[in-house]
Amino acid sequence: MDRLIAIGVVLVLMAAGCRSGRDGAETVETEGATQFRVIPATPSRVGHALLSQIWDGQFGVEIRNLPRRQSTELPKGTYESIQILPPSTVCDAFTHTVFVDHRSKQYWILRTGGVAGVNELYGPGTFSCGR
Repeated sequence: MDRLIAIGVVLVLMAAGCRSGRDGAETVETEGATQFRVIPATPSRVGHALLSQIWDGQFGVEIRNLPRRQSTELPKGTYESIQILPPSTVCDAFTHTVFVDHRSKQYWILRTGGVAGVNELYGPGTFSCGR
């Protein structure tokens, strides 16, 4: 019985955390009517080109080909940060933050959230986008 109460509390807390933070976000619709929100709404030209290369309409971004890092610390550097929020109707989906290093042409993806509350960093990946 206590276990059922604990599960109920977790579900209520998850539902309470499911809210729309649309300030400065662009809504991206994919096939199947999934809506992701991208912050900032206007990434740089390089960031936009990178997103078009790694975009996965079902989960936000593709991380399958990137190695998972042991630490969630990024190497020292200056990054453009692009956050991809899950649809506001899905409380247990992942949030992805893409960190783009324009100088080295590398990127990392931080995946957070989900049912288990993960905090995983993947990368680096490389890209070739015009400025």
